[in-house]
This record gives sequence, structure tokens and C-alpha cells, in this order.
Amino acid sequence: MEHKKSNISHENKPDQEKLLQYLNEHLSHTENHQLESEMEDDLFTYEAMEGLQQIDNNKIPEVIDQLNITLRKEIKAKKRKKRNQIFSNQNWVYFAVILILILLIISYLVMKKMG
Repeated sequence: MEHKKSNISHENKPDQEKLLQYLNEHLSHTENHQLESEMEDDLFTYEAMEGLQQIDNNKIPEVIDQLNITLRKEIKAKKRKKRNQIFSNQNWVYFAVILILILLIISYLVMKKMG
């Protein structure tokens, strides 16, 4: 199974299933209270929950899947762009090495001819 990296720390954050249970009012009073206190401490989760509350509950899994797909595409595009930048920078290194080798060979030939 492929492990997917995340830019967001999951430490002390409620998981997706718990948030959906909260929206569908399937949590116990204690779990509900605990989640609400966690949201008070975490602005990201609080704002995510506010956004989710504005979406029809039946469409939430669809929206989440689409967001994940879009995020993965953007991350891949950034990685590809970064990788291309690295390769374009290496062209200068190759050019410099070849130039130095040519200069060394010319220097060697000149010294051999003179001496």
C-alpha cells in the first residue's frame, strides 16, 4: 500500500471519520464536547468544520475526494517543476566540467610542445 505524505501535521487532530460523525450528529455527548474543545484550540480544524457545515452531508465524501485529488495533482506538479529546475541547473555543471577538461588538455598540449 502506498504511503501518502501530508503537509499538515495530524498530531492531536481529529480524523476525517470523527468530523463526519460530528456533522451527522452521531457522536456521544462526551465525544462531541471533546471535539468542540479540540476545535477551539485548532483554527484549521475549526475553519474546516465551518466549511463542511455549509455543504450538503451527502456530498461531503465527494468534495473531500475531489479536494484530495486536486491537492495530489498540485503537489506532483510542484515536484516535477522542482525536479526540472534541478536538471536544468546540472547542464551548467556539465558545461563547466567539459570546459575545464578542454582547458587542461590544451594546457597539457601547449606545455608538451614547449618543453
